[in-house]
Amino acid sequence: MIDRIVYLASLVFLASLTFSTALMEISFGVALAGWLLLKMKEKSPLSFPCERKMFFSLLVFVFLSVISFFWSEFPKQSFRGIFKILQQFFIFWITAETLIPQDRRETALRVLVFVFLFLGFDGMWQYVAGKDLLRQIPIEMASSGPRVSASFHNYGLLAAFIISFCPLLVSQLEGKAKKSTLFLTALAIVFGVLLLFWTRLRGGWIAFLAGLAFFLGFQRKRKFLLGILIAGTLVSLFFLPREMTIHLDGLGKEQSLVERLYLWDRAIDVIEARPWTGTGINTYKVAHEKYDQRASWRVKGYYAHNGYLQIAAETGLPSLAFFLAFLFFYFRNAFQFLARGSRKGEKGSLRGILAGVAGFLILGTIDTVFHNPQSVLGFWFLAGWGIACQNALFSKSLVGAKG
Repeated sequence: MIDRIVYLASLVFLASLTFSTALMEISFGVALAGWLLLKMKEKSPLSFPCERKMFFSLLVFVFLSVISFFWSEFPKQSFRGIFKILQQFFIFWITAETLIPQDRRETALRVLVFVFLFLGFDGMWQYVAGKDLLRQIPIEMASSGPRVSASFHNYGLLAAFIISFCPLLVSQLEGKAKKSTLFLTALAIVFGVLLLFWTRLRGGWIAFLAGLAFFLGFQRKRKFLLGILIAGTLVSLFFLPREMTIHLDGLGKEQSLVERLYLWDRAIDVIEARPWTGTGINTYKVAHEKYDQRASWRVKGYYAHNGYLQIAAETGLPSLAFFLAFLFFYFRNAFQFLARGSRKGEKGSLRGILAGVAGFLILGTIDTVFHNPQSVLGFWFLAGWGIACQNALFSKSLVGAKG
C-alpha cells in the first residue's frame, strides 16, 4: 500500500512540474515520507539505487554542496540551498526505485503524453488569447515575436521541460503500441516541437537538436536521419525570421552572446577567488559582485547562465568534478546496458532518456536550468527514470541467464 502511494505521488510530481510549485512540493513530501517508511521496514541493508561508483560520485557531490553551508558568505541563502540539493538527490533515488516495474513505466509514459497534450492546447490558447488557460499567465513579447510559456512561469522553463522529456516520447514511436497510442504520442511530439518553436529560445533549439542527434546516433539509418536533421537545421537558419536567429542590443551587437560572455567572465572571477570551497550553495546571485573584476554595467545580479560554472563558483571545483564524474558513470553504464540484451522497447526508452538528459546538460551550458527548481527537478526525475530502465534490464537479464 505504501509503495503504491509513493508511486502515485511520483506521477503527481511529474505532472505538477508543469504548473504548480505547491503541488510539486506536496507530492514530493508524500513520496519522500512513504519511501522513508519503506526503507525503515526493510530488513536487508540499505541498497544503492545504481552502480556504486556512480552513486558514490553523486553522494560526494551532494555532501560537498551541503557542507558548503559552513563557510558560506550568506548562510540564510545556503540553508535554503541545502533543502534544494537534498530534494534533487531524493527525487533521483525514489524515481530510480519506484519506476522499475514495467507497468509503472508504461503508466508514467501515458501521464507524460497527457501532459504534453495539455501543454500543447494550453500553449496554443495562450498564443491566440494572450493568456494560458490554467493559470492566466500572459504571453511574453519579444522582438522575435510572442514567446509562449503555457502553464510555466516563463518560456525558458517550458523549453527545458520539452528538451528533457520529448526525446523519450520520440523513442516510443519505435514500439508496437496500439495505433491510437502511437497517434496520441505523435501528436504530443508535434505539440512539443511547436511549443519549443514558440519559446523563440535559440539555445533551446540547439540543445533539442543536439539531443535528437544523440538519439539518432543509436539508429540503424543514422546517416539518413542525421542528414535530415542537419538539412532541417540549415533550412531553419536561412528561412527563419532574422529576429529569431540574431538578437541585437542597443549598440548593434549580438545581445545574448555578448551578455553571456560577461556572465561567464564573472563566474570565472568567483572561481579563481574561491576555487576549493566556493561562496556557498545557493549564494551566487548575491555573492558574485564581491569578486567581479570587470564591474560591467551589463546584466548585473544575474545567475551565471552556465550551470557548471555556477556549481564551481558556489560549491568549489571538487564538487563540480564529482558531479561530472557522476555524469560520466551514468552514460557509461547506460551504454553498457544498451550493448547487451534485445528488449527493444525498454532499450528504446533508455535511448530516449539519454537523449533528453544530454539535451538538458547542453542547455545547462548556456542557461540557468541547473538552478531553477522546476527544471532541475525534472532533470533528476528523468535521470532516475533512466536508472529504473537499467535496473529493469539488469533484473530481466539475470532471469534470462537463470532460465
